[in-house]
Amino acid sequence: MAQPTPAFHYPKPETKLAVPTVHPRTLEPIKPPALRESIPLAEAWIRDNQGVPFADSGFIRSTHVIPAATPRVLSFGLSEEELPADKETRKRRVEELSQALLLKKQALERGEAVPGRLTEDDRKAPTLVNVLDRYVSKSPKHRRGPGITLVLAHANGFPRRIWEPFLMTLLRNFDEEKKEEGPYIEEVWSFEAVNHGDSAVLNDGKPGDTFNWADNSRDILNFLLHFLPSNPQEVGLPAELDPISLDESSRRSRFGFRRRKLVGIGHSLGGCSM
Repeated sequence: MAQPTPAFHYPKPETKLAVPTVHPRTLEPIKPPALRESIPLAEAWIRDNQGVPFADSGFIRSTHVIPAATPRVLSFGLSEEELPADKETRKRRVEELSQALLLKKQALERGEAVPGRLTEDDRKAPTLVNVLDRYVSKSPKHRRGPGITLVLAHANGFPRRIWEPFLMTLLRNFDEEKKEEGPYIEEVWSFEAVNHGDSAVLNDGKPGDTFNWADNSRDILNFLLHFLPSNPQEVGLPAELDPISLDESSRRSRFGFRRRKLVGIGHSLGGCSM
């Protein structure tokens, strides 16, 4: 007897979906980082959270911090006024501030505050930081050709470790001890935006009241060009990653990566940024 067609089954489309071409705005150039720029860590646990076994995947996790891209595309200051105690007056003032923020964001969408129009205050904005988690094999094997380096970018409203349930399954399936042939994962980096999770804790009071997604793209690019270590199997990386040499950054910008196969994965905000 033939099986009934499930109610959720849909026939395969016969024609391609007509999707218009998208032309993103050109990103503002990133200033190369200082070779030994120090990042004061507000949370000591980041220094201690190194070399932690990750589930039973054969990988270890460590946490790292880097300076975010500078200058920022957009950096509106936060209002530090003290709201009135009177309930009605407070409500009215909150509505006024909300309307002012909405007008700022609408101006951004109209292109009235875009890359190339940075103000002097924007260029003097305080340096922000990004927090990243690194997952690397405990016992890497030397194979012919580079393995895969995953770079993960979270969605709006989620921290970088939202990816860990996914990684638990993925890394077990790509366990180097069990899989001798085919593609293999050497390293994973989970990136966190400046206004999310532990990055937001370290940047408390600095990001401003409006966030441009282009800056998240620039922060990811800043990591890849200036801070991603050249050797994916290197162990004992410092909590505060040092920038690579300017010569190596220049080669990456022109020719890509010699020792890596990069795969970027993003969800929502992270997908747009990638």
